[in-house]
Amino acid sequence: MLHLVRISPVNQTQTDYDLLVIGGGINGAGIAADAAGRGLKVALVEKGDLASATSSWSSKLIHGGLRYLEQYQFALVRKSLQEREILTAAARHIIKPLAFQIPMLGNSRNGLLLRVGLFVYDYLVQRGHYKRSRSLSYGVSSPLNSSIRSGFEYWDAQVDDSRLVLINALQAQEHGADILTRTEVVDVYSDGYGWHVMVRDHIENTDQKLRCKVLVNAAGPWVSQLHAKLMGDEASYKLRLVKGSHIVLPKLHDQDNAFLLQHHDGRVIFVIPYLGKYSLVGTTEEEYEGDLDKPTISDAERDYLIAIVNLYFKNSVSRSDVVGSYSGIRPLIESEGTAATKVSRDYKLHLDKKPSPQLSVYGGKVTTYRVLAEQVMNQLGPFFPRTRGSWTKRATLPGGDFELSENLFQDLASQYSWLRPDIIRRWQRSYGTLAFKILKNTRSMGDMGVCFGANLYRREVDYLCEHEWAHTAEDILWRRTKLGYQFSDREVESLSNYLSQSRDAA
Repeated sequence: MLHLVRISPVNQTQTDYDLLVIGGGINGAGIAADAAGRGLKVALVEKGDLASATSSWSSKLIHGGLRYLEQYQFALVRKSLQEREILTAAARHIIKPLAFQIPMLGNSRNGLLLRVGLFVYDYLVQRGHYKRSRSLSYGVSSPLNSSIRSGFEYWDAQVDDSRLVLINALQAQEHGADILTRTEVVDVYSDGYGWHVMVRDHIENTDQKLRCKVLVNAAGPWVSQLHAKLMGDEASYKLRLVKGSHIVLPKLHDQDNAFLLQHHDGRVIFVIPYLGKYSLVGTTEEEYEGDLDKPTISDAERDYLIAIVNLYFKNSVSRSDVVGSYSGIRPLIESEGTAATKVSRDYKLHLDKKPSPQLSVYGGKVTTYRVLAEQVMNQLGPFFPRTRGSWTKRATLPGGDFELSENLFQDLASQYSWLRPDIIRRWQRSYGTLAFKILKNTRSMGDMGVCFGANLYRREVDYLCEHEWAHTAEDILWRRTKLGYQFSDREVESLSNYLSQSRDAA
């Protein structure tokens, strides 16, 4: 949260920017990248780690939103499907097409209506990377309960959400942006000619003044609070904060596809293959008024998700089977009298021109972050008349500059024949061609350094600290590698000790 504590600017260093973005989630990182690529001098300020809030606790999907068709949100679905194609081409290492099966029970939506909805979903945009939907029949070999005989299949994509944020930050940095993590805004004011922003670096325990012409508020669930403090009035749009929780279970089936399960209350729940060993189940939707920094799953949410798994699958599960869980807060734009499940996932942008230009981002979803950033910069264009035009639609994100995963695997295996295939596979999924940067000047496994666990070697850890803003074991295990589920407490402690010693040595 922003604390407006006035600090004397005397003896503080000062840096001038064209644009300063507050918030290191997917929208903030995307805006910083777009702006820097247009030639602006940009800074992104994030009080914690990149993707440390909602952007790392999503359902990890790039999708059009099939269920939004029920709410007649055709424009949002079409926009999302268009972005799905663009992002799949831009980040093919972390975004993969995935089949979703919709099993039919007696209380499911009408089959004919579903077929019509899937037909619309198929034809809202021209497909390049995705197959069209089809009807299915289930036999005895199905992992589903024997009463389920039919269903449908359609395609969307799975994404490593936190790495999508990170590679956007890397793209911004490549174009000259300063990415300031663990840096909290402690004071901000306008002099009528621009913004003065005092920030505190919690790593170095130092203060710095930043000045900028335009400020962008991309603070996610905190956007209304920040807008009120910046402008001294009520937020432009009232937010409804909705908690979405997921559970992680041992793999429920051996198929490569995901499932979309229809609950009797009208909600839909995804069961998604996750990290090769698990099934990700979610999400719930619960009104939230608690601590925005520490949302957690409730027993009721956990039981709700377990119950729907047991309704559909042959192998039943219980609380003791849950490997992990997480919760994120979605900042949805309030619509009075509308249930949380039906509130639009679209976004709105609000521009204040006085006392100095400030744009606030309300709502949004992972899938539409790129076009949101493009629209932000188009709105801010009059303040920067000499900047270049939009460019991200055809740009490749860092690590995504290859054609086929098989060819990338072969290139890595050929050049680094001593590197184990399981490490290569994980690295190509996480880093793409950035893996070559990690491996530069290595000639054997001895050059990889100590292994902290789960094939996480010092070489990779050092890369993440030096190039991807990692500071803690949590940063590395949960937001950059997703290896947290495979680490013991002792291994986490060993990694934490190494990071602490490295910081002290520096």
